[in-house]
Amino acid sequence: MKKIGILILLVSFIAHPTFGQSKKELKAAKKQQEYLNTQELINSKQYIFTGEWATSSRGKRINLMSNATYMKIDNATADGFFPFFGTGYSGAAYSSGGGGIEFKNELEDYTVTFNDKKQEVSIKFKIKGENDNYDVSARVFPGGSTSITINSNNRSTMNYSGNTKPLEKKDE
Repeated sequence: MKKIGILILLVSFIAHPTFGQSKKELKAAKKQQEYLNTQELINSKQYIFTGEWATSSRGKRINLMSNATYMKIDNATADGFFPFFGTGYSGAAYSSGGGGIEFKNELEDYTVTFNDKKQEVSIKFKIKGENDNYDVSARVFPGGSTSITINSNNRSTMNYSGNTKPLEKKDE
């Protein structure tokens, strides 16, 4: 009887991986689902980025929790404000808008690339601000973690990190 109990116990340990998923497999499946959700969100062109950190081209890193930092993508338009802590190359870099990177305009050359191997979504577009033109590159990872790089004609490059979520529509 003791041998049968040990045999059943031994078989249950050996058979366990074939009947259920390991923690590693469950984690990979969850990450894959988050990546698919991220793809769907970006394809909707209805999302908002909220910044948490800014890094200048000189490596100065600033917490943005007390600064409104956002970029809303709503179909063919983008509305964004990013605090700017870098170097300005002309007077246009610090206009009446308070010195931040601001735009509210139509997207130009908007492209999305899905890297299934790295499970990241790359977004690139150009947009015109009031006194500057911007090249925006974003990398969105499963779960919404996002890194944005903004290049400008009149300013040094800035990097922002934060999260991307669905754009909430207001009832009209």
